[in-house]
Amino acid sequence: DPVEPGSDVEFNTMTTLSRNLVTLKENRRFDMDTGIGYITTHLRQQNSIPRIKKDGLVYVRKSAVLTEKFHHTNKFDTILCGMNKTRKKINQLVRQARGYYDSIPEVGETVVCLRNNILRQGGKINNGELFIVQAVFPGEKTSTFMLLDEYGEKTISVDVMNETWESEKAPMTQAGTSVQVFGFGYCLSVHKAQGSTFGSVLF
Repeated sequence: DPVEPGSDVEFNTMTTLSRNLVTLKENRRFDMDTGIGYITTHLRQQNSIPRIKKDGLVYVRKSAVLTEKFHHTNKFDTILCGMNKTRKKINQLVRQARGYYDSIPEVGETVVCLRNNILRQGGKINNGELFIVQAVFPGEKTSTFMLLDEYGEKTISVDVMNETWESEKAPMTQAGTSVQVFGFGYCLSVHKAQGSTFGSVLF
């Protein structure tokens, strides 16, 4: 049911148009007695990141993370952050640490879809979906990429304007032809990563 328009409610509480007040009292997404459970509770109550070592959690200084050397030594399934400027900076550092210097993605790189879109060959791709680059066909303004989804089940072909990799604000069409919007996928905003599951994560 929709939340009542103009209602001034707390984050975990809502009033619906057809039901009484509904309040989320217990987290059902994961075990609260784990490192991640501890961190989420601490973030909500203290608004700071705790410096703990629990269930595989290790605290790392931000100054270390913002160096190429750190990402040369440490490789994560994903890196999560809150701001787009941080995401772009870390993606650049990870690319350099892994030996990728071209302005557009190279074979073997991880990329992320930034907008829901329909593919010209049929099917759709979703905002936040991750892919591995299998082949690159460079063009002067637009390049074509053969991508394999993160599960190794689906191969797609997408056209992406070259300027998109730098600005992520290029149009979705060029000369009447649909083009997709992608970004580098080593570091994701928490918004893009919603619903995804990863093994080794840097937050």
